[in-house]
Amino acid sequence: MQKINEQIILKELKKKKIIRWNKSRWDTTVVEENVAYPTDSTLLKKWKELLIRGIGKIDALLWKWKNYIEKGIKNGVRKLRTGYFEIKKYSKRRNEEWKELVKKSYEKVLKVLEDTVKKWEKTVSKIKREKHKVKEKINQEIRNIEKRIEQVKKVIEQTRKRVIEWKAVEMWEKIISYFSDEATIIKKWKEWKTIEIWRKLSLVEAENWVIWYYKILDWNPNDATILRQEIEWVEKALWKKVKNHARDRWYYNQTEKKALEEEKNRKLHIPKRWKKNQEEIEAEKKALFKKNQRFRAGWEWKISTMKRRYWLAKLRVRGDSSVKNSIWWAVVSENIRILVKYGY
Repeated sequence: MQKINEQIILKELKKKKIIRWNKSRWDTTVVEENVAYPTDSTLLKKWKELLIRGIGKIDALLWKWKNYIEKGIKNGVRKLRTGYFEIKKYSKRRNEEWKELVKKSYEKVLKVLEDTVKKWEKTVSKIKREKHKVKEKINQEIRNIEKRIEQVKKVIEQTRKRVIEWKAVEMWEKIISYFSDEATIIKKWKEWKTIEIWRKLSLVEAENWVIWYYKILDWNPNDATILRQEIEWVEKALWKKVKNHARDRWYYNQTEKKALEEEKNRKLHIPKRWKKNQEEIEAEKKALFKKNQRFRAGWEWKISTMKRRYWLAKLRVRGDSSVKNSIWWAVVSENIRILVKYGY
């Protein structure tokens, strides 16, 4: 997708000598995932729906296994349903007695899930051993179910740790969603919504409002730690060294900034976050620094308009590939709009 963006935008503009390489503005933003709030009970409950959905697809291909599969699932689903109702009922109060009842309900649900997972592993292995005429069609569905089984095992393990053993689970070990492997929980300082599930996105724009480069980042890295990586990504993609980079104060890293400016003939216009000496105050008062910072400030407006115009504020899709596709469509649409508007 990045190569298609380069082909549509960069190579055509390079031929016509439209892109100006003197300066770039850069910022990271977050895109909200279409994922429900990941409590332990909702993740366990979602497994039932995914299991039934996957079985329906296998039923359509293998009618021979239909009765055997349905019988095993119906028994598990009934027990899970009663367990979920108990959790919902007992978790309303915070007494010690009710906490113990919640623990017992969770133990019942986990036991049912573990038995269901074991049955399904046996069923999948039996289906694999048989010689089917529709083997090519069914292989993909079997792989999906095997992936879900592995995910459910992790959810069972993290639920047992958190609810029953009262142990903390690290954020990078915790499964947030069955659909998105790369979604991250990011704490936002908002009274109405303290925690949200986001995907972090890095965007680079040229002087003439064309987005050169974009990258979906893993987890939630600090901007100062990825300063060097991002400059290398862009210069590798553009085949050209950019003279001036304008960024906000969260990218400031004194050692990296000096090293990057000395290595190649480029300037990083990044204001310092902490206490400044007289030399740094004078450097930030220079006309070139102020000009680049005014140029960078316009990037905030561009990001907000992209979120409103192309639904990047909250994605309407699920899954890692769908998220990447929707972000790519937003970037390419904005670039084409700029090209048409300014007659490039």
